[in-house]
Amino acid sequence: MLRFRIISRSVENEKLVLFLNKNEEDRVIDLEDYKELRGFDRYYDPINEIESPKSEFLKIKSRSFLLIQLKS
Repeated sequence: MLRFRIISRSVENEKLVLFLNKNEEDRVIDLEDYKELRGFDRYYDPINEIESPKSEFLKIKSRSFLLIQLKS
């Protein structure tokens, strides 16, 4: 069974998104599958302090989370 969750909050032209992977295996997320995550051209990972151009796919390790800030 796929156990996965997205929680997001928006402020002006930015969106903070928390991906929770409750699965036993790593997951790859296609951001284009989520219309509320479209329209942003880069993202920032505040935990690892990495900013990069937006990728269509994000990898989340098993039983972990990924916090990103989408920016336009």
